[in-house]
Amino acid sequence: METEATLVTPDSADMTGLFRQPVEVSHRLRLLWIGAQEPSWVGLALRLDADGCHEPRFRWAATPCDALAVLREENFDCVLVSDSTTTSSPTPLDDPELLLQAIRGSGNDDAIIFITSRIDDQRSARLCAYGCDVLVTRNSCDSPALLPLIRRAVSNAERVRDHRRLSVVHQRRLVRERDEAQHLLQQQRSFIEKLESPFPPNVEERRRSADEPSRPVQCESSANGSQI
Repeated sequence: METEATLVTPDSADMTGLFRQPVEVSHRLRLLWIGAQEPSWVGLALRLDADGCHEPRFRWAATPCDALAVLREENFDCVLVSDSTTTSSPTPLDDPELLLQAIRGSGNDDAIIFITSRIDDQRSARLCAYGCDVLVTRNSCDSPALLPLIRRAVSNAERVRDHRRLSVVHQRRLVRERDEAQHLLQQQRSFIEKLESPFPPNVEERRRSADEPSRPVQCESSANGSQI
């Protein structure tokens, strides 16, 4: 599956371009936050409202297991994964990489953003391999860089879905055209075989009789037996 991922920091030069060319988001944006503590949605909600998203819907999952259960029941425009997912009873899914692998392995193609205060290049590369954008910030959900990144992540996810749908349509059209070509070829072969096959006996006799020259007809009188 083709994915696009980006590492963004609040002071990144790319942020200027993000603000200059905003991507429109739905006025009913659905966000899922995966983290040990539920964030304060006030700042993000105000920025979304100023951006035209007046009815956002926020959902919080405290543990990765809870998040997977929620994702099985409904879809989201964007999933926000905090690096503070470790609980008092750690599980393998507390590792963001394994969590992303589980999410993608379930067939979920929602936009995903991993939010952390620091990250090394190797881990960032592994997260990006799952189509996950990375936001490096200490402000968590209150970072002003989060909304532009949500815009771009949602846009990229939608573009991937469109590409997949177009690929499916194109593949179906190729299969249909191949079937039609095979059917037409079979009809042509059948027609050629009929032309090359010998005529049936009755058809051959009728053709010969039609080609024979007409002979004079002799009539005999039944009364006197004279021949005309």
